[in-house]
Amino acid sequence: MKQIDFTTKEISSSALKAAKKSTRDLLWYYSKPKTSGSHFDFGHAVELYLLDKAEFAQKVIVFDESQRPFPDKNYQTKANKDWKDKFYADNSGPDKHIISKTGPESFEAIKQIAELVDMHPASDLLYDKDNEYQKEFRWVCPISGLKRYCRTDLTNAKTRTIIDIKTYADDSFERACVKQDHFLQARDQIQGVLETGEMEDVDYYYWFAISKSEPYFVDFYSYPVKEDLKVEEIHNSTMHRLKVDIAGDPYSIPYHRTEIDVIKIPNYYK
Repeated sequence: MKQIDFTTKEISSSALKAAKKSTRDLLWYYSKPKTSGSHFDFGHAVELYLLDKAEFAQKVIVFDESQRPFPDKNYQTKANKDWKDKFYADNSGPDKHIISKTGPESFEAIKQIAELVDMHPASDLLYDKDNEYQKEFRWVCPISGLKRYCRTDLTNAKTRTIIDIKTYADDSFERACVKQDHFLQARDQIQGVLETGEMEDVDYYYWFAISKSEPYFVDFYSYPVKEDLKVEEIHNSTMHRLKVDIAGDPYSIPYHRTEIDVIKIPNYYK
């Protein structure tokens, strides 16, 4: 695995999700090959359209395949294939994202979602004039001494609020929260905001959840900031483990959390 200098490396909230599984997972997170091309995804495109249309216009390119030379033929036709290849070659780049005009995860879908957002009675939370978009936070973890980093979608120091915008494909956002460990990310962002002194306290943390499948839904979910003791405990225990592991030789640890772990018999066992 790649050797990481943790005296300078800023561990992000996404990397912390890996570290929760094991220190070895954290090392692999920074070592595994990164996919080439744009780091955009549909969720980012939706986010920009809602909050920064100028940036959307610069970074998101709409591909209208109805404009191909022979609309009644597919891309096995040379003229259509050459036209598509040229479009992608002319519009590709590290900060660009090409989406279809129609269909799943398309510009048409984004516009439908934006209409639903405007219909939501709590949409003013997204558009509060005091919101700061994509603010970065850097701090040193008081438990582990490691350098930390996170970036929030929206923060509002006046209302002491954090909003994280999520798109999801699961049947329910609750399942997505568990699968993607949005709980740990929420606690980590709260920690970052507090440790940097951006706010004296965080009163509200919301997920603005957007389903990516028709008929589409937009929902606000409130994270229980004052009642997340279980998540906070896991967050802190992860940082304690990292402190010990990284102080030694983290590359010599083959196990997940402890040398000898205890299997808990699940409630559903019969």
